[in-house]
Amino acid sequence: MRLTARATLVAIALMLSAPAAAQDEPPPASSEIVVTGAREREQQVREFVTALTPAPRTGSIPRFIDEVCPLVVGLVPAQRIAVADRIRAVGGEVGMPVAGANCAPNLFVVVTRDKRAFVETLARRRPESFAMMTALQIRRLARSPGPAVAWQLEGMVDSDGIPLYWDSDLNAYRNQSFDAASRIRATSRLAFDAAILVVETESLDGLTPIQLGDYAAMRLLAKVDPARLPASTPPTILNVLTTPMGSPVPITMTNWDLAFLRGLYGVAPNVYVSGQRSDIARRVLRDVDSAAAQELGED
Repeated sequence: MRLTARATLVAIALMLSAPAAAQDEPPPASSEIVVTGAREREQQVREFVTALTPAPRTGSIPRFIDEVCPLVVGLVPAQRIAVADRIRAVGGEVGMPVAGANCAPNLFVVVTRDKRAFVETLARRRPESFAMMTALQIRRLARSPGPAVAWQLEGMVDSDGIPLYWDSDLNAYRNQSFDAASRIRATSRLAFDAAILVVETESLDGLTPIQLGDYAAMRLLAKVDPARLPASTPPTILNVLTTPMGSPVPITMTNWDLAFLRGLYGVAPNVYVSGQRSDIARRVLRDVDSAAAQELGED
């Protein structure tokens, strides 16, 4: 799929040191409590996955199907490279195709002093960077609370991942696939063409390029909004920008984060949202429990 928009980019510098990581509590010892804990963990997994997979307009949960190529601006050169390399590493780890050197960027990380001002300027100078968003949607995006904002540019593809043709006469996408729709499989779905993350410089105080790279990977590779996470959310890199200074935060992507992305990019692409969520939740539960058991064995 061809890139549908390019971001207008800005420069600035940051980054200091990394706080300690938050840890999962060990599971309880008695068998009766373990059963209760298992049920609570399953509920926690379902809430986590549901919060990170808002229902799309049509078909399945959108994701990238093309090779990803990150571009980072607003940092000194060594940090730009470190953040981009980290995003590439995460993409490869979760099973995504990652482009080689000199690729056309489709993942943009922009570090700037003022998120709102940048988005509003970008909307004036490069409106194609927001695809089919309305002026009202762009204003809401620019004024959204928090130190970061992310959005994806999406296009329709058929069941084989081939971009659909927009028929201006019909004012709709034309799908020439011979696959029949069913109650569990969609014949077309949304896929990401590009993704943009804008982060305010001040929010990165005390963080490392790895933390920024992992946060960016979660915001760009999936259409997630940290504000949707429940209050009792498990440890996640998505809270790294809003955790008060001096409080513990993950020093890298957590097992929950990695399991979610593996599930998202490992699930069947044409299954409807409910089926995909169930499959992702099973992957998260399996991977998180496996990682916890391994950590206990090492102790």
